[in-house]
Amino acid sequence: MRPGPGGITPTGNYWLYINGGYMAVNAAGDGIDVNGSIVMTGGDVIVNGPTNNGNGAMDYDGSFKITGGLLVAAGSSGMAQAPGNTSTQNSLLVNLNTAQATGSLFHIQTAAGKGILTFAPSKTYQSVAFSSPELTTRFFIQCLCRRNLNRHGERRSVSGRNIYARH
Repeated sequence: MRPGPGGITPTGNYWLYINGGYMAVNAAGDGIDVNGSIVMTGGDVIVNGPTNNGNGAMDYDGSFKITGGLLVAAGSSGMAQAPGNTSTQNSLLVNLNTAQATGSLFHIQTAAGKGILTFAPSKTYQSVAFSSPELTTRFFIQCLCRRNLNRHGERRSVSGRNIYARH
């Protein structure tokens, strides 16, 4: 484990359980910071921030298992994390080559054009972790950002992105 405040490394068996409800985080440092593991079975979790690459929208030291619910975590890419591969619900982590401006739309759709997520983070972002029951085992993702619309409003895919899908 990494040292905590004052250089102290926490010891023990720490867990965060998210079983429902709605959680919105506006982070300057780590968004969801667990010195242990996360289990999410339901609910909606939205994280905006951080913008500093020394922090992450999600920071966990153990594992993150998601079996239900909606997770959207947009922030810096330096320490970006997403749910782990023990999850039964699919998730993905998108790291962009350049930071996107505050409020720039991040859109995920299927190859057939069905929107799965349209999100306007309230902070500058370069990474988005996403998990939803709508992500199926076989999916094709197009990630579109508002600044990539040409002057006629036609969509263009974001270039130079890394998409990590876990299922």
